[in-house]
Amino acid sequence: MRKNIPANSPFDDLLGFSRVVAINQHAWVSATAPYGDGNEIVGIGNAYIQTRQCLENIIEGLHKADFEACDIIRTRIYLRSFSYKDAVMKAHREIFKSIRPACGVVAVSDLVDARMLVYIEADAFKPAP
Repeated sequence: MRKNIPANSPFDDLLGFSRVVAINQHAWVSATAPYGDGNEIVGIGNAYIQTRQCLENIIEGLHKADFEACDIIRTRIYLRSFSYKDAVMKAHREIFKSIRPACGVVAVSDLVDARMLVYIEADAFKPAP
């Protein structure tokens, strides 16, 4: 059974996407921006705060699909610059220290909004009961 969980972002209808698509025991989380309440980017200029917000948004979306943070098996981190890697790794480590998902980190030339320093996507798998 497929569940589509909306992102509640300005891009939901513009792009026609979901924050999370869950099918049975699998869930895929779209690239997630550091939007806080009110669809405003948080932590302008602060990669640590933006990373925390992205991860909180990912986990919140997964909860709506009946998944937990411990079900995350892979994250992909897109950075505006590798100069932010230490702050991003610290935030990721704080949340995933005991979970330790597979992870990739790449620097890209641009993101959808110039104020974004980081964009993160994730995959999750929930073992059968």
